[in-house]
Amino acid sequence: SEMIANKKTDWKDLRVIELKAFHCEEYGIERAGSESDTGFVDVKLNTIATGTIDDFYRKFDGVIGTGQENRIIPYELPKRELGHIELDTFHRSDENIEKLERWWTKLEGANFQIECDHLRQHVQSWYNNKIDVIRDDFDSDEVHRQCLIRIDHIMIRFALVRAIMRQADSFMATGVVELNQSDFDYADLIGDYVYAARLNLFGNMLSQHAVQSEAQQK
Repeated sequence: SEMIANKKTDWKDLRVIELKAFHCEEYGIERAGSESDTGFVDVKLNTIATGTIDDFYRKFDGVIGTGQENRIIPYELPKRELGHIELDTFHRSDENIEKLERWWTKLEGANFQIECDHLRQHVQSWYNNKIDVIRDDFDSDEVHRQCLIRIDHIMIRFALVRAIMRQADSFMATGVVELNQSDFDYADLIGDYVYAARLNLFGNMLSQHAVQSEAQQK
């Protein structure tokens, strides 16, 4: 979906849902009318939003520090002068698309509790190493710390999805997923990327928020 199709889009109504969706938290719904749904639902929302860099900053204007900035995986497209992929060099694989659709059909609605202690320990080690670097090289800079928040969740989720897709049939039969070193390496890749992307896109905004918060406390 486009990040802002209408420049007057108000994100306030969506922000609470976006915040709760990351951990599948409950969200209360109460509407007037006998045909309207009322009650609590587990928020399950997974979106891909696109837009210009100005749209990006407009979306996050005023919400830095609420946790919304560490619930996304930002990606900035290369500058136009770097060129684009020519259409005749891009080959769509119908076979791969069919595989993805088949896996999605199998996994949709599946409810498993996956044991991944080794992966959690690996991700914790990655996090501790980053904290050590921030302490030693950046004087425990708060912006760097903020950019690390919830990356551990993202690393685990990406690595598990990768492992499950690699062994979808056996996983659906047993509920067990086998992790190997390539999954740990993939988790590291995701963590390093998200950390760098956040620093690039949110660094200045987080710095300004820190200065404003410090001024308010005085």
